[in-house]
Amino acid sequence: MTREEMVQRLFGEPQEKKISLYESEIEEHLSKQTEKVTINVREVELEDPLKKTQDPTYLDDELLKFTETGISILHATPNATEMIRKYIPRTVKELTIPSTFLEDLSFLQEFPNLETLNISDYSTFEPEEIEYIANNTKIKNMTFRSSGTISGLKCKEGCNVLDAGSMIAQYKNLTMYYKSYNGKWGRYLKAYTSDYSSKNLKTLEALYEGIKPHLTQLNGVSMTKDKEASIYEDFEVTFEDNRIKGLTIRNVSPEEAARVYKGIYSKENIDKTIINLDNKSYDDIYHLKQMSDTTEFIVRYHNIDEHYNDATYEEFLNMRSTIDYYKELIETSDLSPVEKVAYVYDILKTMRYQENHEDKSRSRNIHAIVTDGNIVCVGYAAFAKQLLNELGIKCLNVGVTCKAQEGTDGGHARNIVRVDDDKYNIHGIFALDITWDSDKEVSVIEEEGKTTVVARPDEEMKKKVVDKYDSLILYRHFLIPMQTYEERYPEEEHPAIYEAYRDGKAKKLTQQARKLSRGEIKRTNISDLYVFDQHSHLFSPEEGSLTVERYFNEPKPTLETFEQILSTVRQAEGYKTEEVNKEVDRVVQLHHMLKEQNPDGQDHFFKSTTK
Repeated sequence: MTREEMVQRLFGEPQEKKISLYESEIEEHLSKQTEKVTINVREVELEDPLKKTQDPTYLDDELLKFTETGISILHATPNATEMIRKYIPRTVKELTIPSTFLEDLSFLQEFPNLETLNISDYSTFEPEEIEYIANNTKIKNMTFRSSGTISGLKCKEGCNVLDAGSMIAQYKNLTMYYKSYNGKWGRYLKAYTSDYSSKNLKTLEALYEGIKPHLTQLNGVSMTKDKEASIYEDFEVTFEDNRIKGLTIRNVSPEEAARVYKGIYSKENIDKTIINLDNKSYDDIYHLKQMSDTTEFIVRYHNIDEHYNDATYEEFLNMRSTIDYYKELIETSDLSPVEKVAYVYDILKTMRYQENHEDKSRSRNIHAIVTDGNIVCVGYAAFAKQLLNELGIKCLNVGVTCKAQEGTDGGHARNIVRVDDDKYNIHGIFALDITWDSDKEVSVIEEEGKTTVVARPDEEMKKKVVDKYDSLILYRHFLIPMQTYEERYPEEEHPAIYEAYRDGKAKKLTQQARKLSRGEIKRTNISDLYVFDQHSHLFSPEEGSLTVERYFNEPKPTLETFEQILSTVRQAEGYKTEEVNKEVDRVVQLHHMLKEQNPDGQDHFFKSTTK
């Protein structure tokens, strides 16, 4: 005998007999409850059948009880359910009932005055069932003993939920409540909504005002419109001494952020506000101006390398207008991919290396570089990566360790870029080091009949200068192929992604990328996630290890190709036609002079195919 069969024999059958025996009393008692009816079902618990076999009278007194406002029974058998439903007065305004009595929700349409429905068991309603009740009944309030129903409605379109242990929700004209096991509200309140429309924000505000007296120890409030990502709440408010200490905003547009901020600020001052944004242009960024004027305001913008930087509103605007200007300048020039790389290289290397010694981060972060004019290697690499990626060129920012002249190790940053250029038939991975080709005040001095190339000549040397070059002259570290990377940079700790390709790990990386794209593995199953993410930025899952190896072994372009690239870029940069050839010749001439001056150096300038 199954447990269900045993429960039916021990409790169901006696329940049916008891209900049938007292039908007239049930009808009479319920008919008196014209405005409020309470139906409770105890339900048979796991150990009850065993106790019943030991004591035949066990729970007999629970089979039927008449309460002040209704009836309590032990087991909701079909006949008992049907009989009780039949005699509930259709005039009631409040009904407390188990969900087992509501398997057919159309039953609720028989109650034209019903405003409050309390679910007396621990069942959970599906969102579709709540939708039906909201659309087809006059019910305005529902309460639940389980949190599942309201949890299932979080971020549903048109539904607003406040959760602090106990919960309250509003969907259309239906207000829903869940009281936690101890009936208390917690110290942290989470708000869930489908969008940040004025209507939804007003609804959340009304719900908050209704439960505010219960939130006597509130430490923080958060709000999100994405249930699955609710761990990263869109809005997070922290309190100190019963006033707002700070507001953090994530994952929303500036317009949405401003709408929520305005609602909060209209009632209370906000000490500090942080908004997290991607490093991209926002047409609605102007909505943040009020925040900048009325609170300590920080834009925490998101770089492509997953790193965050903090800027003021003005600094962020200045950065984006600068990047957008460069992008427009390059994109309107009708350049091929490698020509775009050369143009970005030229733009950034005109910025002279200069560290901000008071705050070193400001010579490393793009917004501060644009504002202050100070830049170091990390700044060159970060700026190049951002700009090239926005131009559709795959580019990495990599850190290396270099041997300094004093013998000590020093950190350094450069770029690795993937070039796909059909115009020049260049398809490879190359290193760029803008720092070491940046503005050096390159000059030629003449002393005792001998000419020498110098960088940043001192006052004594300046008296001997016979020729000067502009800041675009150097290309010693432009398009360094991977096959000569170690030869070019022999005394370095090399980038992890370079070592992975060099050591034959391309096959493993491409296999992992394909498995991840097909859902066969999770990111947590990948051991070296940093290298994998760099690989995934350079190559799509469809590209196999042979493609990686081919790009890794792409040779350096020839001198003739470089001269053609440089000539096209110089024209795009605004040089007159008659100046272009002269400029290209001066670049080549200088690098030959540098080679002659330092014949044993690691000079990998472009080589002519005719030599």
